[in-house]
Amino acid sequence: MRFKVLALFLSGCFIAMTARAQFDCTGPVSSLALSPNGTVQVSVGTFGVWYLCELSNTDTYGGVTFTTDGCKGIYAMLLTAQSTGNSVTMDFSSSDSGGTNGADCTALGSWVQPSSAPYYIYTLGNTQ
Repeated sequence: MRFKVLALFLSGCFIAMTARAQFDCTGPVSSLALSPNGTVQVSVGTFGVWYLCELSNTDTYGGVTFTTDGCKGIYAMLLTAQSTGNSVTMDFSSSDSGGTNGADCTALGSWVQPSSAPYYIYTLGNTQ
């Protein structure tokens, strides 16, 4: 009986995980800035400028909480990627699967805090 309950639970988790769509925005860090209040602003590739997080305040939007320590790590990673010419990828949740660098990335807008927050950010080695 326990095995059946566990199997049903795990299959429900798997279905929930696979139903969650995402889209990725990948490219070089074409712009990176800090506002006077410590807001990290970034543009990846040719997409708009996005307000990601604040170095001095915990911020939650789009279902993601950015702590000050997490924001400092994100800023350091973006700064390193920009200075070394490496690309970054930001994974966003979405109601539909948009793939990589599709219309969803452009639809996030420019000079905004995206309605869908990036839940995972990582760098890619320099492929040049």
